Amino acid sequence: MTGTEMLFIVVGLLLGYWIVSKLIGGKPDNSGARQQARQTAEAEGTREQANREQERHEQTGDEPPYAAEDAPLPWHKVLQVSQAASREEIRKAYQSLIRQYHPDKVASLGPELRELCEQKTKTVNVAYDEAMKLHGGQV
Repeated sequence: MTGTEMLFIVVGLLLGYWIVSKLIGGKPDNSGARQQARQTAEAEGTREQANREQERHEQTGDEPPYAAEDAPLPWHKVLQVSQAASREEIRKAYQSLIRQYHPDKVASLGPELRELCEQKTKTVNVAYDEAMKLHGGQV
């Protein structure tokens, strides 16, 4: 094999690698879907803990402080900010979450994920409204 043939082989491999990386890299990033799955798992963990607590209350006969199924997360946990967050921090967190779960972003995903994103969007909107009311401003 001559040096010219080797050069063509190496250049061809590099060019092929570049083309494949551009084709793979050009697809939409599913990190939002992964983050959503992680958040769903965290919410499931919270529900499991609430169910265990409710079972404990049923066994002891006293009333639980809240109904496990009806206990929405506080606005600051939904928006993933501290309770003392400024209006600007709340607005940025809201925009980030809405962008992540926007119907146009999840249109190509399965129906289960689209429905989950719709529910998450509603939850985020309610939390944002509550946060703005608490911070003394219009939504």
